[in-house]
This record gives sequence, C-alpha cells and structure tokens, in this order.
Amino acid sequence: TPREAKAMVKYAFEFSEKHRVPVLLRPALRVAHARQNISLDAIDTTPRRANFKKEQGRWAATPRHRLVLHRELNDKLARIEEEFEASPLNSKSQIPNPKSLGFPLGLIAAGVPYATARELLSEFNVEIPMLKIGTVYPLPRKLVSDFVAQCEKVLVLEEPDAAIELKMPDRRNVLGRMDGTIPNAGELSPDVLYAILARVLADARLIAPQPAASAAN
Repeated sequence: TPREAKAMVKYAFEFSEKHRVPVLLRPALRVAHARQNISLDAIDTTPRRANFKKEQGRWAATPRHRLVLHRELNDKLARIEEEFEASPLNSKSQIPNPKSLGFPLGLIAAGVPYATARELLSEFNVEIPMLKIGTVYPLPRKLVSDFVAQCEKVLVLEEPDAAIELKMPDRRNVLGRMDGTIPNAGELSPDVLYAILARVLADARLIAPQPAASAAN
C-alpha cells in the first residue's frame, strides 16, 4: 500500500546508513498510481552536517581494494539476509490446518499482488497459507524454504518480473513465471489474477473448476 511504501522509505534510509549499502525501494505500477490517506509524522528538524570522509578503501573499487570490498559486500549481504529472516516487512499467515502434514497450496507474494490475492481468495471462500515478502533482496531464504516445505505447491506472485522466484533455493514445487503459470509480460491486475487463481485452486482441488466465461470476468 502507499502507506507501507512511505514507511519503507524511512526504513530504507536508516538501513542504508546502518549497513553502509545502497537500498532500492521498488514500487510497481499500482502502488505508484494508488491513493491512500496517510498521517505524516513530525518532521525531525535536528540539523545534520554533511561529513564526507575521503576513504579510498571504501569508495575507490580499484584493483588494489576490489577483493577486500567484494568480501565485505558478501559479508554484509549474509548479515542482511539473516536480519531479514525476522523483519516485520515480511509476514506469514497461520497454516489453516496445522495438524496436516502439508497444505495443497500456499502463496508467496510481494507488493500489490498480495493484497489483490487476499481479496480474490475471500471471493473464492478459500483460506490458504500466505507469505508476504517486503524484503526481496537479499531474499530471506530460510523463511521462504520453511514456508515452501509446508505446502505441496506454492504460487509466487510478484511484479514486474521474477525476483523472489529466481532466488528460491528449491523451485520443484513452485508455480510462477518460470514455469509459465504467471504471464511473462503485463500487469497482474485483478482479472488476470482471478483467472490464474481459479485454475491453480481447481488444480489443488480447493474449488470446483470454473467455467471459462466466469474466469474471464
């Protein structure tokens, strides 16, 4: 939502300074075009003086420093991924039937497709486990792998292209762009997602097969 995107901007600046890495906020089409009432926080007027230190070992990726910087970056990414495992920007819904050895279908989503999928699932009157990812890279792979292990199949919804799916350690039971379940181009609008969910839910025997005319509406 726009409200979440605003909160992520503040988080991104703080995170960037903490780990000394650039952070990208990636809003997809529907977030950029959406409207939402947002309460503005009090503006911090504490003066901050720019203080740039000339550190060749940090800023100049010359052959002399490149290997050290590359190792530092790998270490940072490992620490960040570990931090993302417990990040509040990622959330997991409870498995509807925790006594079951596995659920027929789970859903991993990022951005607006998560909200759209939740609304459509309520229309289908179906409850499935869902994992919402706000930190796409580095992907919290343990969190994702643990979720996938609880499901027979997992549908991945993200825009505008595969990012989460590419980083998943095991894609054997994953449905998404890589296997053609999700179109490789175009927006994941509600009508597009309706048709996808209708087909996938029917394949998982969670709903009856939908007439072609209904899936197109």
